[in-house]
Amino acid sequence: MPQATLLIKVIPTKLREALKSIKEISGVKDAFIVYGRFDLVVSIGAINYEEMIRLTAEINKIEGIRSTETLLEA
Repeated sequence: MPQATLLIKVIPTKLREALKSIKEISGVKDAFIVYGRFDLVVSIGAINYEEMIRLTAEINKIEGIRSTETLLEA
């Protein structure tokens, strides 16, 4: 089962709304606000790599998301 951590930058005024939307996505294990270069850290798990791609694409479509960096676990 592939797992990944996403580091996400968000438009500041959309932070809480983006976090709420992310937490509602099936496959998201945990999501929380952090301070520093990134605004959110999200842990996701998927059945396969195709599902992982779908999850990351769904997160990237959320309003207010500026950029993401996906750290796929080896």
